[in-house]
Amino acid sequence: MVTPHPPSEEIEGILPWGERPKDFWDRPDGNWGDPPGSDAALDARRHANSCYRLGTFALDIKQTGLATNWLHAAIKEDHPGAWFRTAVVVSRRGPAVFGDQAFAYLRYLVGRAADLGHGDAQQMRPLLADQAADVPTFTTWEDPEYGPEVLSALQAG
Repeated sequence: MVTPHPPSEEIEGILPWGERPKDFWDRPDGNWGDPPGSDAALDARRHANSCYRLGTFALDIKQTGLATNWLHAAIKEDHPGAWFRTAVVVSRRGPAVFGDQAFAYLRYLVGRAADLGHGDAQQMRPLLADQAADVPTFTTWEDPEYGPEVLSALQAG
């Protein structure tokens, strides 16, 4: 008989997740935003977190197409980390894929992440209106792997 595992454990055997640094927004219990109101909503959150993890792994190995697919699945459940890391995809693919709207899309993604409680995105909010705005120096990051990349992209426009 096969024993089912929580979604957070399903990908452990596939991905070298144990080798990654701690991730602030990896929330296998779906604890972001308002509490889910049903078991089905909680399952959807758990699935979204697994998609976030897969999208992150795809970013780690420079597979932005795969990252986009996985992160978009997590965005459907308003996963703050997925919104923020999708901005990394837009930053990397830029106008070559997103055309003249790449920077607007980047700002939208960061703004949405900020609205959902992503701390790095909240600190970057002044850059959404003015890429030359002063932003206090980050002393800590919720996303130390990808936060500096998003910050640079917002400042570069």
